[in-house]
Amino acid sequence: MPAATFPLVMNAVVAALFAASYLALALLHRGSTAPLWFAASFGAIVLAPLAMLAQSYTGWVMLFAPVIYLSFGACLILMVPGLAVLYRKPIPWRLVSGLGILMFACAALALQVTVNMTVRVVSYQLPFVLATAASCWVVLRDSPRRMRDLLLAGLFALLCLHVPLKAALAISLRTGPHQTNYMDTPFAVVAQISTGILMIATGFLMLVISVIELVRETQEVADTDALSGLLNRRGFEQRASDLVHGQAGAAPFALMLIDIDHFKAINDTFGHGVGDLTIRGFGGMLQHSLPQSALIGRVGGEEFAILLERASPEMARLQAESVRLAIIGHDAPDVPPFTVSIGVAMASRAEPLQATFARADVALYEAKRSGRNRVCSAEEEVLAGNVVPLRR
Repeated sequence: MPAATFPLVMNAVVAALFAASYLALALLHRGSTAPLWFAASFGAIVLAPLAMLAQSYTGWVMLFAPVIYLSFGACLILMVPGLAVLYRKPIPWRLVSGLGILMFACAALALQVTVNMTVRVVSYQLPFVLATAASCWVVLRDSPRRMRDLLLAGLFALLCLHVPLKAALAISLRTGPHQTNYMDTPFAVVAQISTGILMIATGFLMLVISVIELVRETQEVADTDALSGLLNRRGFEQRASDLVHGQAGAAPFALMLIDIDHFKAINDTFGHGVGDLTIRGFGGMLQHSLPQSALIGRVGGEEFAILLERASPEMARLQAESVRLAIIGHDAPDVPPFTVSIGVAMASRAEPLQATFARADVALYEAKRSGRNRVCSAEEEVLAGNVVPLRR
């Protein structure tokens, strides 16, 4: 039995397991396309060791050599769009297309028996070097560069360096996978084991990152209000509590509760479809009129909550007034004129978030009791000695 048979069989089995794992992820999370790209990538590379085994036992180089080359190249190229989708970025189709064209051109040159050894080996390995470099670039460009992302980029960089090292070794030993006796050479054993180790490490890390991203997407869906696209009450309260009581809790925070005035009248007069448009339009207005750091959520039927970071009582009051005035002069299509009432309360690490909600709720109740279309602050209500019951 040729010396490289065992590492080849192991590489094929591991690649098949990775392909099945990614496919299972894609089936469990419909609509997630990154695992499909990775399943196709590892599915393609399964053919390479099988073709090497077939070439060794049959001697049909002209039949199996292109399969070996194209399957390994396809595996590396398919990782590029998969990584872009994983990090929710557009697929670099020009880069992917260019790599595919280069792979076929180099295949035609590398499989020519008339070219010298150096040209053959360099042309054989060039698309693999560029494909792994492209994957490393996509990770560094598109990812948030967390520790796991940097580790993945490092593995692709190692793969990129590993390929020319194999090429240099093949040139010095005057060997390569295009030869019928390739499986019996020490180069085959070293090349297959080293490539297998790097591909397993890369595939495993990509699998871990894929699972983490899918869990995060599932969490986002669970915490998102379907109508407005904002956070729902659960999502808002969880994130607001993390901000106020987390490491950033030393910064001043302000909580605003906003209620659309006479929303029932909008539904009764224009219909529930227009009411839904009003909710959706108001959510969009808040996203455009508030700072990017503001946390926004729909916490009730027509009630919205906003958490402002690094906001003094005066700044929070001014921000609330700017929201109120912006709504009065809105020009959103298909949305009737409406006003809002706003209650403002300062949040702190020393107070549970529900207590802050209760104080903002008291201020909101006072704004509505005082005639609506106005802003009231919980701190001002306490100073004025006004105590009102919570709304039910």
